[in-house]
Amino acid sequence: VKELISNRAELKAKNSLHFKIRNINGQNIDNDQKLRIAFDTNPVRLFIHFIHNTKYPDDEKQDIKNIELDQNKPWNEANKTAHTIVEQMIKKKQKGIVIVSTNLDQFAKSNDRWFFQDIDFSMMINSNKYMKEKKVISPYVVYLFISKNITFDNITIDGCVYVIDCIINGIGHFHITQHLIHTKQSVINYHFKQPIFTVSLPIDVDKIFKSGIDSYKKSNFDEAISLIRFALCAMLQTLDDSGIEVASAVNWLGRVYYKKAEYDKAYEYHKKALNIYFEQIDVNQIKVANCYCHLGNICLGKGEYAESIEYYKKYLKILSPQLGEDHKNVATSFYNLGNSYFETGEYETSIEYHEKALNIRLKKFGEKHESVARSLNELGLQTNKAKEYIDKSLEILINDKSNNFDLDLTKSYDVLGLILEKNGTNKE
Repeated sequence: VKELISNRAELKAKNSLHFKIRNINGQNIDNDQKLRIAFDTNPVRLFIHFIHNTKYPDDEKQDIKNIELDQNKPWNEANKTAHTIVEQMIKKKQKGIVIVSTNLDQFAKSNDRWFFQDIDFSMMINSNKYMKEKKVISPYVVYLFISKNITFDNITIDGCVYVIDCIINGIGHFHITQHLIHTKQSVINYHFKQPIFTVSLPIDVDKIFKSGIDSYKKSNFDEAISLIRFALCAMLQTLDDSGIEVASAVNWLGRVYYKKAEYDKAYEYHKKALNIYFEQIDVNQIKVANCYCHLGNICLGKGEYAESIEYYKKYLKILSPQLGEDHKNVATSFYNLGNSYFETGEYETSIEYHEKALNIRLKKFGEKHESVARSLNELGLQTNKAKEYIDKSLEILINDKSNNFDLDLTKSYDVLGLILEKNGTNKE
């Protein structure tokens, strides 16, 4: 559908129409999973929503805002429900599986094996003998099946499976898109053709979380996101969503997305972490300051320089008194402020901050350190670039015959004098 609309000549000519495909509830369909869910409804209705870019230039930004966290909420809630069911099963010494997935009704088959003790999973779906619980947490459904043996027959579970002390077999192609979580007494008699993230119960959240951080440090960002998301989901099964541990996981997701240059998602996660920290009775000021620093980095990456300056200053206001003016992290913030001010055209202020950063780094690391080299390089580039801009400005102002810009001309000479002084060209 998108291809047909995009190729229409009259729409191409206008080049100002943007559109989205939505379901009957007005939700955007932007991946295969959502498309499958849309086709589970009866009747199937898809809507094309046109947006005029010049009339609503901020529509896309509004759509991106909180989309990542909003999508994860029902998933986390469904797994929290599954966790409660699993605990009850273990307590009652029941054997079976708990599934969190999209609707399984499409895979249901009638039971034609009345005299067989064991039947395939597709025949269990609509059987009260096996399916003991079904809870809808849209767009997901949580299922409880009680059986000592379960054979999955040519089926893809679009979600995760909790296996409690039972035997799992597979016929044909059997796949789980998310996670396989099992007790140590469970037996998995199937070799999956595609890799599946498998974890034993009870889940060691700290270990998985640390593995995610290790993946981040090795620049395996997609793997880091997968691991930290899983750890976050497991945390939320037993913890409140405003806990410090949750804030830490959310904060790390922000850091990973920043490294991937997915700035909107990174911003969203760091904002969420910041809000959680503010909710604490005893607010950890260092964690708050670090959030401000991350938000400043994101805004700098997005080209939102005024906002980045605001966040860096908030960071310095908290940490400078605690760390001292000569701390390496303070120098980094001065360096970033120098870059932000340069982009806003405030060259004098930019140079001042870069000099502050350079002085701290020289004292801390000496002349032959990479951070000193970066400061020197940036300072040299910015003073030269600033001189180029001021020279152009002076050329325009001097040639203007209206005499309306005397004050601007004076300011330009002042800034140029400062730049030349920094470069050591006192004569000029």
